[in-house]
Amino acid sequence: MRLGFPAAVAVISALLLTAGAATADPNPAGMKDHPFNGSVPPETRAGITTFRIEDKACSRVDYGDGRGENDCRNGNVRSALVSRNEEGLGEAVEYRFDIQIGAGFAYQGYYNPEAAGFLPDLWDSRLRIASWEGPAIKNFIYMLKLDSRRGIDFVGRTCVAADRLQDWNSFSMMVRWASDRRGWIKVTCNDQVVYLEENIATNQAPHCYVTNECDKGVQKNPRRFLFILGPVMAGFGPEWEKYGKPSQFTDIQKDGIAIKVRNVAVTKGAALYGPEDREVVRELQKHLRALECDPGPADGVAGEKTKQAALTCRTFAAGELPEALNVATARSFLELYRRHYPI
Repeated sequence: MRLGFPAAVAVISALLLTAGAATADPNPAGMKDHPFNGSVPPETRAGITTFRIEDKACSRVDYGDGRGENDCRNGNVRSALVSRNEEGLGEAVEYRFDIQIGAGFAYQGYYNPEAAGFLPDLWDSRLRIASWEGPAIKNFIYMLKLDSRRGIDFVGRTCVAADRLQDWNSFSMMVRWASDRRGWIKVTCNDQVVYLEENIATNQAPHCYVTNECDKGVQKNPRRFLFILGPVMAGFGPEWEKYGKPSQFTDIQKDGIAIKVRNVAVTKGAALYGPEDREVVRELQKHLRALECDPGPADGVAGEKTKQAALTCRTFAAGELPEALNVATARSFLELYRRHYPI
């Protein structure tokens, strides 16, 4: 049977659409395009999401918060995904992904006096590649930053060294969102712990200063938390001339900045202390009790009583005992007590 020209065109168009649908992947589960993406939105193929930002390629979509601002006015350039759901206080969550930085990455970061008291060398970056934030304006809590000098950085700690950026690197942030001392956070990069805090309010920014999108000295108490993944190069805002800048934009290299991620997952029910960790703590508690110290019950929970007993039950050479008992140091405590004070 011969098809007329209109029918043939319709068939060919349908085949092309079907082929395109077969090769184009949806965003990673639970993630959607950020509403303020610039001219190059993220694209996912074969399980790998590619982000790309280009110089001054910004969005003019109004933020909708009454300030009359948008990314182009503020000098921000982004290509990002945002989680469809927000986590709340009391939830323990793991955010995980693998990341690779494109060849030729050249953004060096900058010297930032505003980071005094937070970054020892004051070397900072305007390029963030992931963030966790509350609903209020300037309510960023944690940021994952990137530059070619320090590599990937989390709260001033090196996550991935600059000479490994072109490799695939794994990132994990486990956190219990809390407004009191029931909160905890553990960040690992390539399975190495780079940041760990227990018994803290995790809804407060540990590095709160203006370029971290946080109002220093202003108390905010978010109850919901949003996860954003992908590069955002921050600009200088509408008052850029006051700072002696040539425009509101931070320069981006001519060929743009490309970042790839895979294995993106947001999983609820995270546990800071796994079964092996709890068993180590339990053995430490038993050992302390045998030394006639009081760590509380041998329940595998590193509470305040256990932590105090571990630090004070016996004396050790200066610098030998870790400064604090936590999930990363529990095994060291147990080994040191067994070696120096066997029972």
